[in-house]
Amino acid sequence: MTVVNTRKKSIKALLIKDLLAAAINKGKYSPGSYLPPERLLAAEFNVSRGTLRKSLELLREAGVVRINPGRGVRVVESDNIRRLRRFVVLQPDDFDFFSAGESMLFLKGIFAGAAECHAEMLMSFFPSDAPGLVIDKLIADYTAEHIDGVIFYECCSYEKLIQPLEKAQVPYVVGNLEDDSKAVCVKMDFRAIGREAGRYLITNGHRDIGILTGSLDSFIYREIAAGFRGALAEEEISLPPDRIYECISHAATAEKECRRIMSASNRPTALFTVRDIRAAGCYAACTELGLRIPDDLSIISYDGLSWPDAKQKKLTLIEQPAEKIGQSAVEMLAEWHNSDVKPEFTIMPGVFRPGISVKNYKTS
Repeated sequence: MTVVNTRKKSIKALLIKDLLAAAINKGKYSPGSYLPPERLLAAEFNVSRGTLRKSLELLREAGVVRINPGRGVRVVESDNIRRLRRFVVLQPDDFDFFSAGESMLFLKGIFAGAAECHAEMLMSFFPSDAPGLVIDKLIADYTAEHIDGVIFYECCSYEKLIQPLEKAQVPYVVGNLEDDSKAVCVKMDFRAIGREAGRYLITNGHRDIGILTGSLDSFIYREIAAGFRGALAEEEISLPPDRIYECISHAATAEKECRRIMSASNRPTALFTVRDIRAAGCYAACTELGLRIPDDLSIISYDGLSWPDAKQKKLTLIEQPAEKIGQSAVEMLAEWHNSDVKPEFTIMPGVFRPGISVKNYKTS
């Protein structure tokens, strides 16, 4: 029994040592600073002071801290300990960053990520017609160690923005990448979103289904439509061209298109709206036509961001976790800076939010 208990204490001491080392690497305890008193650390980790002392001794042996009797435990000032200190969030000057709920949640995630690694975040805008000017400045600031990296919200040009940074070996991450570029990024699994929407409608008994989307010339809409079509094909349900409705991201345009769809004699029983703003147009059109959702038309939507009334209407949707995208972008940038190893990408799944806008057609 004594041997078992001793082994458990050793394992716990190793665990606390790793947790403290991670906190130091993230910048919670900066080089040259003292760790909190033993009694506070022991209470924080819910261990005895004896176990904590073993953890601190392991850190001392690893060269991470120095134990100064009578003064405390001091983090070693070492060039080997790297952490993300300061980074830039970059946007073109013609991007209306502060008007969209999506971008505000992304920014909130950036704040959370910066706080987690104790880094300073700077916002910067650049002339969209001359991005090279700010890129040159970023490269110079990185070379002079004024910044440690760059985060883009989406990205307007891989060739003009990303390639110069890659050539200069400046760490960067594109948050919410919506094209098929090779950039280091956090992006949604667009095909999986389309598949999930299709499968949900099929599970609820729908067979005559349409998709109201943006232009299929755009990568994001093309990928979502491909996933949606694939889910239907698995059940031998076709998605003919006349059930793919393309329109721009405005409620008025979507309302006009939905009015046309629902006025036809062969209207679908369900629609997948890619962006909630298109769902808003559908609700308005159905109200005008005297139709009810979900009795006359079932709707599942993707984004959870672009229509403020979506939750009040209890819209069934697959949500884009914009805040998590922002936080993950900071985590990836910190990983690249701290390890000098270039990451590839992080794929975010959509978050299903059940509502009442899809009718179970099987029981109709």
